Amino acid sequence: MNRFSGVVRSLRLHEGVSLVEFEALGRRVTMLGLEPPAGLAEGRGVTLGVKGTHLLLARERPRELSLLNALPARVERIERGELLVAVELRSGETLLEALLPREALTPLALAPGERCEVLFQASTLSILELRP
Repeated sequence: MNRFSGVVRSLRLHEGVSLVEFEALGRRVTMLGLEPPAGLAEGRGVTLGVKGTHLLLARERPRELSLLNALPARVERIERGELLVAVELRSGETLLEALLPREALTPLALAPGERCEVLFQASTLSILELRP
């Protein structure tokens, strides 16, 4: 599980569904979920999480895509396994790990030191803890 800090910037609720925007990793990231945890409010610090298997990589930030979350990153390390590839990425001061099928990384031809975009859907982001 990738973990990073954020601050709630907006919180909208409607019919049991929540849309929460955070400032995290120098960008706005959005979470779509059910009822948020008690005590969540604008300005509240949180620890956010997203699974490595939910991260997608792109050489450039895609346009015309129904995706809210895109973070600039630099490839730190690539570890190739039999089926999966673990890509360690740095976004700001935070290390993230994307776990991809080997075949998914091949067309990108990424190497350590290169820049890319880390993408994930709003529904894959979760709040791991509330901070004071």
